[in-house]
Amino acid sequence: MEFGIALGVAILGVVGTTIYRSEVSGTVPAEMPVAAADLTRDTLAGAAAAADGLTDPLGIALLGPAREAFTTGLNVVAVICALTAAVLAYLAAALLRHLRATAGTDDQTHNTCRRSDS
Repeated sequence: MEFGIALGVAILGVVGTTIYRSEVSGTVPAEMPVAAADLTRDTLAGAAAAADGLTDPLGIALLGPAREAFTTGLNVVAVICALTAAVLAYLAAALLRHLRATAGTDDQTHNTCRRSDS
């Protein structure tokens, strides 16, 4: 189970990062230093670090589109998670609908044991 969780997080991270990089690549201003542009294309944290070292207008021009690209990637990942959860809930309901609930018998057995202890 832990492997599945780690794999899911990794896949969703790759999807989010890919979307971020594709969205932000065309928005880096031409007058941006090469090191700052490379940091911006990597991650949002890189964009924030690059913007700190630039003048205000250039830093704002860099950080705004990077934040929008990150938000777009995060929204896509959230939609993927919601759709996956909906599909899995449907599959669970469809595949397990023929099973009976057995919680009542366990409760009765547990209560009977308590009464005999008193």
